[in-house]
Amino acid sequence: MPARVLDKLIIVFVALVILCAALAWAILREKQINDEKAMSYLSSGGDKSRDGDQDDAIADYNKALELEPNATSFDAELYNSLGSAKSDKGDLEGAMTDYDKALELHPDYSEAYNGRGFVKTVKGDLDGAIADYTRSIEVNPYLTDAYNARGSVELIKGDYQGAMADFRKIIQMDKDMMATNAATGESPDSYFAKIHLYLILRHLHQDTAVAELEKSVKQNPDEFFESMVGSFVLGDLSEADLLAKAAQGDTGATSKRFTGQAFYYIGPVVSGRTGGGFMQVI
Repeated sequence: MPARVLDKLIIVFVALVILCAALAWAILREKQINDEKAMSYLSSGGDKSRDGDQDDAIADYNKALELEPNATSFDAELYNSLGSAKSDKGDLEGAMTDYDKALELHPDYSEAYNGRGFVKTVKGDLDGAIADYTRSIEVNPYLTDAYNARGSVELIKGDYQGAMADFRKIIQMDKDMMATNAATGESPDSYFAKIHLYLILRHLHQDTAVAELEKSVKQNPDEFFESMVGSFVLGDLSEADLLAKAAQGDTGATSKRFTGQAFYYIGPVVSGRTGGGFMQVI
């Protein structure tokens, strides 16, 4: 082969290598830009959801999905966030579909099992909810939200022993955490667990939990809303004051959540004080 032809072939080959490298870099750069945009939409969607603006949050999550169309763990997080936003706005079927998709992409996603369990609870599928919460705990044995949720459903079903076991598990986990790190205070989940235990044991005429609850509430009576619920359960805070505290949440979504929690406890507590069916209203 003549030297001149060989030189031309080499030049063409080098040019092709450079072109391919440039195309590859452009594709990678475009993906990097899309990834950054998708993460930004996920973050802004989370902020909007926490502020109670679920429609705009859902729009942001969908924009992120358009930028990340492949089946990845990031997409599972997006579908989980979509499920949570739709659940908050009452679109239970849409939430269920998104949680199912999240678990299809990431079968060990404990938060998605937890979210789907809540949807099943609201829809009345209590056994299905317990199954999801149980799977969530199997995947992440330290997710106290799942123990609290499962205990609450067991309480609704009248399985007091199962409920008490879950609530006591949360309290013990919290004690273990505080023993490991002295600076760690009692968690909101532990407060709620003690409140539930108190309600169950009082219903069963076994008031052994009241001393521990009183101790927790009186140590930090205004630390967070959960401790205020404890003060109400113990009779140290009126129904009107509890609802007023709930309305003071730092965002609209927080106030709505606190108000829902307040009414959840007001029913059984007031019923119990007036001689009604104490646990029947939970």
